Amino acid sequence: MSTVVRRCSLALAAAAMLTGMAATGAAAAPVAAGSSPPAATAPDTAASNYVQWKRLCGTTYAGYVESGKALTGKADDGSCDGHAWVRVKYKTGNWSAWKSGATSVKIDSPGNNIVAAQHKGCGSCDPITTEP
Repeated sequence: MSTVVRRCSLALAAAAMLTGMAATGAAAAPVAAGSSPPAATAPDTAASNYVQWKRLCGTTYAGYVESGKALTGKADDGSCDGHAWVRVKYKTGNWSAWKSGATSVKIDSPGNNIVAAQHKGCGSCDPITTEP
């Protein structure tokens, strides 16, 4: 299975993906070549359609986007209370409202109109941007 297909499949069950990666010891995907994952409050832009980071409270989060969907997931490996958050930018240039979920959240775009997504691990955290 290709890495992209695997990430997409895993992203559909984001919370399970994160737990599974922690259990198998899989390495986190880099945010950008040669850089570290962002700190809990440091804004960053991902170099791809997938990003994984760990907040200072020890919880791992991941975000994924393609033109038809975007999602963010939260693992159960830390003490962070923050939910998984996501919003998307459409071809029109408008951003959706933020959506959140305790362990994962997803926004669908049946017309494949998503051109970017922002992910975060708490309501007041700075977002990380991904692009399809």
